[in-house]
Parts: sequence; C-alpha cells; structure tokens
Amino acid sequence: MKVLVTGAEGQLGRELAKAFGDGDELVLCGRRRLDVTDAAQVRRVMAAEKPDAVIHAAAWTAVDLAESEPEEAFRVNALGTRNVAAAAAETGAAIAYVSTDYVFDGAPGRPLTELDPPNPLNVYGRTKLEGERFVRHLHGKWFIVRTSWLYGPGPDNFIGKVLRAARDGREIRVVRDEIGSPTYAADLAAFLAALVRTNLYGVYHAANGGNCSRLEFAAEALRLAGMGHVPVVPIDAGELALPARRPKHSALESVMIRPAGLAPLPDWRDGLARCLAAR
Repeated sequence: MKVLVTGAEGQLGRELAKAFGDGDELVLCGRRRLDVTDAAQVRRVMAAEKPDAVIHAAAWTAVDLAESEPEEAFRVNALGTRNVAAAAAETGAAIAYVSTDYVFDGAPGRPLTELDPPNPLNVYGRTKLEGERFVRHLHGKWFIVRTSWLYGPGPDNFIGKVLRAARDGREIRVVRDEIGSPTYAADLAAFLAALVRTNLYGVYHAANGGNCSRLEFAAEALRLAGMGHVPVVPIDAGELALPARRPKHSALESVMIRPAGLAPLPDWRDGLARCLAAR
C-alpha cells in the first residue's frame, strides 16, 4: 500500500513513519516538501505520487496563538485540508483527516462519542471543524479521526514540559478541572495504519482508553519517571487566564471502532508507560 503522510515532521508524523510494514511505501511530507496551503503544489505532489491513501496530519496546533491569528489558523487547518481533500479525490486516494476533541464544548460532562454534536469553544477547534466539513463535502472516501491530548516521546508536549520542570526543580502547577483522554502518538499511528487499509469510512474517536484530569496525568507521568515525590500544585483552569477557552470534559469514547472490527487503543496509563520507556 502506498500512503502519503502530511505533517510528517510532527510527533504523529514521526510515529506514522514507523507504523507501517516493510511491504508498504510511505511518502513522508513535511512542510518543506508539501505546504498544504499551496493548492497547486498539493495537486502536483498528489498527482505525481498517486497514493492509495493520504493521512492528513499537518495542522496549526498553537491553540492560544490561533485566538490572535485566526486567519492563519484557518488557512492551515481549514483551507489546507480543503486542498489535500480535493487533490486526494482527484487521484482516487482515500483520506484520513486527524481532528481533535476541541471540536466539542465538553458541556455533557462525560466522554464524548461520534454521535455527539460538535460545538467548539475556540478558534483552533472551529478551524479543525471546518477542515472536517471540507473533507466530508469534497471527498467520497474519507475517515475523520478525532483524538485527544496527543503526546509522544519528544520534549515539546505536556508530558515533556512536566518532566523537564521536575528535573529543573521548578514549581509545577497543573490544571485539575479539565478532563481528557491522553493519547500516545504511537498508538494513534498504529490505529491509523490499520484504518486506512479498510473501506469502513466515517468518523472515529481514537484515543487511549479511560480518562483523567491534567493533574492526574502529570502525577502519573512523574510516578512512572521515578519522580513521584515531586510536588504538583493543583490549580483551576481559570487561574491560567489563557487566551483560548478549553472544554472542561473532552474525553473521547468510540462507538465505531469495535463494530468496524478494529482494536480499541490501550488504556492511557499503558500508553504513558510505553512512551516514557521509549524516551
């Protein structure tokens, strides 16, 4: 199978590069090779490569910066997705678009399934939802895969920052009133690699099983890293005064994965332990 991956230099893209078998051909496109906001370039690359499937992982992920730069976030997340979806449709490639729990407002106060209606609270969530709409409208063979609190072995994510602060002896203040489903990028990559081999198109929630607060997530990471003695100061989200509103409860649950004959992602604690072992 030939698969083109956008956003190949990101934490999910790096894991996707390892998720496929020796018999597969991967076309790994970072921004230097494929600027998704350049429609003509996207069409040229897609027409030249002729992949069987596209995993569209490229995105503007600076949630707070999107509040002050909404046009740029929209250009990447919505219009960029439009370009990729349209070009994939022209070449006959299926598309798997990686979306986010932030398309929801978290109002139900429980894990959200594929049947729950989106209602984003921030610019980032709105641009990702617009990307979903472009995929639905421009393509007939699509997967929309929403995930939550994605992290990997690298330093530039929530867990990396918590562990670095602990090693540096800095105070660690972590939100206790936001609930989500921490998801190890390697587990999401394995799911995507299995999903694009099927023709079971639709919306999927792909996150590690269970849910926790950010405070619990940080405490478990410190425990597994042998730093369980390091104190963590619990705070409420409002104390951070961040530009972008976050949903209070954006944990994801899937009613689609098992009926499709696919394996659910492991529990979040299991994923975290494997991620820390890989650091």
